[in-house]
Amino acid sequence: MTNIQKRKAEHIKVCLEKDVETANPLFKDVTLIHQTLSELCINDVDTTITFFGKKLSIPLMITAMTGGAEKSREILNGYNSFDKNEIDEIYQAIYDHSGPVDWKSKVSEGLFLSDKIFEHMGAYVAFRAPLWICETGDRYPGLTRIERFLSYYERAKSKKLLENYYPEYTQKLVDYQLKWNNDFVSSLTKREEWSDDIIKNMFDVIKNGDNPERAIRSFKPKNNMQELWLKETLDYIDGKKYEEFEKMIP
Repeated sequence: MTNIQKRKAEHIKVCLEKDVETANPLFKDVTLIHQTLSELCINDVDTTITFFGKKLSIPLMITAMTGGAEKSREILNGYNSFDKNEIDEIYQAIYDHSGPVDWKSKVSEGLFLSDKIFEHMGAYVAFRAPLWICETGDRYPGLTRIERFLSYYERAKSKKLLENYYPEYTQKLVDYQLKWNNDFVSSLTKREEWSDDIIKNMFDVIKNGDNPERAIRSFKPKNNMQELWLKETLDYIDGKKYEEFEKMIP
């Protein structure tokens, strides 16, 4: 089992065996002001939205840790809520999400696009990639941290970030996100201190077993470039970028 597979398996184990429910969801601190809707016809209410070309009946999305395609099938088979076709569609989407393929459904397409455009592109990658690199450390023996990052990125780019593969309607968003990747890689290639300092900090975090997101939030920028990358990353993590992203999709 690879380090990545172990991490995903641990996600499942924690959810199954640990108390992951918050003790206080803070609903007791919320008071709803009564507002009658008696003059509103329920048939006039439309909650549907379109996300990456797929029509959703309500703007609610739930993410889950499945531990990979095979594990997802095993978990889903334990629920009567899904029929075989639905399980097969979810399985295929997870199986195909790693690299570009001829998508067999909107689920597969949406999963691939959201994973690659949001998780593998953008300023966030500068802070997050060291974790992925450490999980595949045996691929980069004897390399410096900059060489490891550049090697990882070139490998990912050749397999996952093929610029001409994305649907035309996502191109503006893809170009925006990839510019962050390319500018950061360019800076590392030039051995600029500001970018090297970011990955040094994150490699140290992983080495010490610290929480990556907590480390990102506590990162102290030393110059304008680090401030720019950190703000973009935190805005993404905190969900503040999605309104801007949405405007890039026609």
